[in-house]
Amino acid sequence: MNKLIHDAHELITKSGVPYTVCGGFAIDLFLNRVNRKHTDFDISVFNEYRNDILSFMFSQGWKIYQHVWDNAEIDHLVAINSVDEERAQKVFCVWAVTTDCTLVTIEPQDEKNGIFSWKMARNEHVNCDFIEICFDERVDDNLLCNKEHNITRPLDKAILHNDRIPYFSPEVGLYFKAAPVYLTWPKTIYDFYHTAHLLDDERRNWLIGALKTTYPDGHEWIDRLVKKSLL
Repeated sequence: MNKLIHDAHELITKSGVPYTVCGGFAIDLFLNRVNRKHTDFDISVFNEYRNDILSFMFSQGWKIYQHVWDNAEIDHLVAINSVDEERAQKVFCVWAVTTDCTLVTIEPQDEKNGIFSWKMARNEHVNCDFIEICFDERVDDNLLCNKEHNITRPLDKAILHNDRIPYFSPEVGLYFKAAPVYLTWPKTIYDFYHTAHLLDDERRNWLIGALKTTYPDGHEWIDRLVKKSLL
């Protein structure tokens, strides 16, 4: 078991909040091996536990920030200092960072408005000192993957386990990675090419249907998935 995943699991388990590993580390858990280097560690928490997980991280001495970016020119952090702040209740995801984080360095940019600049301090995430927490929703026993297009996945298919560690299934992970803002990222392409061919027919067909519904004008992954070829 990867030490970062183990340490993060031990930490979050103390909160009593159910969570799921997502992003690149979820791909590792599915493949049961290290697929590539990672520059962040992502988890999903159901929105109903938002206050619980934020309060817990604050109680452990972690700092919380909103990452504001547009994949172009805007790229900074805004501090969240309380669970009660409006920002804390509305953002889709937050960065939780220890004061001695080895992954990123954070410096004041506009202290009056709580704005900070940041930069990577190393090119691989190895210590449990940075966690990106994403807030997702569930409807009954289904993960709500996309509210606008009503894309859902039964929880018993959306969340798998490697030993004790819960993680998003590969088709769910790839669906999230298929968003245009992420599609050209090298790590997205890498994860698709190392994972998509391993999907069984049911998981592949769900992903194809979800992509067709979300992107009616087409998506470059659909033909490759239909043909079961990544070329």
